[in-house]
Amino acid sequence: MKWYNEILNTLKSFFALEHDATEQEVHEKLTGMKTYDEMKQSIEAELRPRIEHEEAERYGPQIAAAEQRAEDAETKAGDLDAQLNAANEQIESLQARITQLEADAKSLQEQIQALEKLPAADHTSGQPGTGNQSAAEKPYLKNPLYLKAKAMQSRMAEQ
Repeated sequence: MKWYNEILNTLKSFFALEHDATEQEVHEKLTGMKTYDEMKQSIEAELRPRIEHEEAERYGPQIAAAEQRAEDAETKAGDLDAQLNAANEQIESLQARITQLEADAKSLQEQIQALEKLPAADHTSGQPGTGNQSAAEKPYLKNPLYLKAKAMQSRMAEQ
C-alpha cells in the first residue's frame, strides 16, 4: 500500500482526470482503454483513406501512364502473335507446295528416264550419230512426217 496513492495519482494525471477522481473513475478509464493493436488499427483505418487519396493525387498520372504502356504492350503482343500465326500458316502452305513440286520433279525425272530408254532417243546418249545405221536401227524412217519431209525435199531438189 506504500505506493498505492502515488500510482493512483500518476494514473489520474496520465488520463487527464481531476485530482479528486475516485478509484472507480480510474478503473473505468483503464478498462475502457484500447490495446496497442486496437489503437493501431483504428489509426490506420482513419488515415488509410487520406493516404490513398494523397497517393492517388501524387502517383495517379504515373500509374495511368504505366497502365497505358502495359495495355499498348499487350496490344502489340497480340498483333505480333497474329503476324506469327499468319507467317506459320504461310510457311506450312509453302512447305506443302515444296513437297508437291518435289513430287512433280520426281515424276518428270522418271518420265525423262523412260524417254531416254526409247529407241528414238539414241542421240541423247551423248554419242553423235554416224549415219551408218541399218533401217531397223532408224525407226524414224517409218515416221509419216519424216517421209513427207523427205518427199518435199526431193521435189524441191528436182525443181
